[in-house]
Amino acid sequence: MFRIPARSAEASLGGQQIRVTTGTVPDPPKTGPIPLQIRIADRSGNPIAVEEVRVSYGMASDAGTQTVALPAASAGLYRAQIGFAKVGDGWIELRLRRGDVRTTLRFPVSVRPNI
Repeated sequence: MFRIPARSAEASLGGQQIRVTTGTVPDPPKTGPIPLQIRIADRSGNPIAVEEVRVSYGMASDAGTQTVALPAASAGLYRAQIGFAKVGDGWIELRLRRGDVRTTLRFPVSVRPNI
């Protein structure tokens, strides 16, 4: 389930405008394992299915990244478990593919301690 504030961005995917919304529980994310949820919809809010959703995430201060594939939970809804090891400024980058068309979106996050 999304928690407010979720992060949203619009992008073009094969000539279609889409809205991608990410959410973590908790939000802002904390260190350790957390669920990540991605919703992909058209401008009217109708779910858009894509063949592939991959997420990379890391910290602004590190060169290292983690990458996972997000399986579809339902049309336009993708979920996975991610985990930040450190407190600080980080990022979540999504790579979407539908057919031969790809797009990438990056969202900043501020990771808090898990206390």
